[in-house]
Amino acid sequence: MSRPPIATLLIAALSSACSSSSTLAVDAGSTPDGGIAIRCDVVTQTCPAGQRCDFTCDNGTLVIACTPEAATPSQVGGSCSGRDAGAPGSSSTCMRGAGCFATSTKPASCYRYCRAGSECPQGTTCDTTTTFRGVCPNGSANLPVGLCR
Repeated sequence: MSRPPIATLLIAALSSACSSSSTLAVDAGSTPDGGIAIRCDVVTQTCPAGQRCDFTCDNGTLVIACTPEAATPSQVGGSCSGRDAGAPGSSSTCMRGAGCFATSTKPASCYRYCRAGSECPQGTTCDTTTTFRGVCPNGSANLPVGLCR
């Protein structure tokens, strides 16, 4: 069985916007098969108030970590950008539990993260079959999460 095409992750300009120094005060966390350090849970949002869990770059390497929340976050379905302006270690402008993704046919929009359909809004399903890829200056990896679509 062939695998679906790779969608482009738009944590816009992650590769060019990552800070060279870490502002994260969390332990290294575990690494899934893709080699991404996991420091929080993007679905259940295990970060403290004022922060959100998302994919980001830490010293140029892709990680899942707590990042500052956007002052006015975009809601699921809304347009977004890949980084909160100028905040070191931050990720997208989407609300907690959502990430900023784009494909070659759709502009950057916020999608809710999921592992199962029960975590998705009514009328959407959890897509865990499409491979989404995150890119940072020191490498890239497939993201170990689904999106409600």
